[in-house]
Amino acid sequence: MERREVALPRVISRALGTGGALDAWFLMLGSMDKLVGSSAQLIDNAWFAKIYPAVRELPVIYSGNQVDKEALVAAALQVALLLNGVSARREVEQSGVPIVMLERDDPAQLEEALELVGRVLGERELRIAREFRSYYESNVVRVRERTGALPPQRIRRVYYAATAPLVTEGSRSIVSSWIETAGGINVAGQAGVSGIGKTVQLEDILQWNPEVIIAFLPAVRDQILADPRWRSIDAVKNGRVVVNPRGVYPWCTRSAEEALQTLWAAKTLHPELFDDIDLVQETQIFHAKFYHYDLGRDDAERMLRAAPPVP
Repeated sequence: MERREVALPRVISRALGTGGALDAWFLMLGSMDKLVGSSAQLIDNAWFAKIYPAVRELPVIYSGNQVDKEALVAAALQVALLLNGVSARREVEQSGVPIVMLERDDPAQLEEALELVGRVLGERELRIAREFRSYYESNVVRVRERTGALPPQRIRRVYYAATAPLVTEGSRSIVSSWIETAGGINVAGQAGVSGIGKTVQLEDILQWNPEVIIAFLPAVRDQILADPRWRSIDAVKNGRVVVNPRGVYPWCTRSAEEALQTLWAAKTLHPELFDDIDLVQETQIFHAKFYHYDLGRDDAERMLRAAPPVP
């Protein structure tokens, strides 16, 4: 997606992702047998391990922003599939491994990236990537049919709290895309914040006065609710500080579950428009179709609450 030519073997059997969302794409594409290493964070993900227990056996190549160069060489890679901006790029390039770079700032880029990964990994994977694209787009259409005609006064002002209460994503991010599709406006993006992992000031958030706050982690929600300085914000006063769902990866940040995120965000911002959508059932359908896993209703409910699986 940098418009470079990359020479690859015709058949790929040993590949590397980013140790995050892209590794969940391998799971969805049925290619975990081709993934030769990951990150400590993903390998320790309880939902990933429940759905695909063999993830625990993968070598740790990424640990935070560090790359285990010995493990990288030992992996005997044929290709590395990396998201633009990852800190590991230089180390992987220095190892001589061919790199395919991917973008994912909006749904169109995410779909293109997944299809490109499918093309690299094989015909079966390309077919699944195209099935996912169709499913994702159908969910976007379902939502936009109801939110597209909302008058300005019903567009919800939304603040996304990422890894900390004052860290957010602005315009030119997948977060802004699903907020807008769901009938909201990203208040940080509207104020000129652009990109991901951006620090903002509490004074700005107080001025933006979001109606809904979506927290990346339960701990971030708890910090917001425990801090008296946030109590004048409409979202806090009206009990609309929510935690984003997460399963094999957080739904909100460039994962395969972006297709579910669109439905969840729409029902969260406009429950009166989407009372017919059963998010538990949608979550079960998604996991059966794309992760080939029979997710029980209790597990689906736990994912929607961003809770870990029962040990």
